[in-house]
Amino acid sequence: MPRTSTVHAVTTIGMDMGKNTLHMIGLDKRGAIVLREKVSRGRIASRLANMPSCLIGIEAGLATHYVARELAALGHDVKQVRRRMRSRFGRGTRMISEMPIA
Repeated sequence: MPRTSTVHAVTTIGMDMGKNTLHMIGLDKRGAIVLREKVSRGRIASRLANMPSCLIGIEAGLATHYVARELAALGHDVKQVRRRMRSRFGRGTRMISEMPIA
């Protein structure tokens, strides 16, 4: 998927934080996946700097507070989800990036 066509279509982004990288899943207004990307933690601010402001859901944790503040400074609406609430959206132990596109 080319970046130029998906930048303006993304309205919601879900992030799965890892130790060094994170997976971004972007949804459009209809809820269809239009962005699926793996980004290193240091490049997340530069990757989302040129995107229009959107809702970003991220799991709350020690390191994610820093990332959430960086994204909020860029104008995005960042919502941190508690780990207990995250399990309702997951499917067992599978990561978001491994889930099939419906």
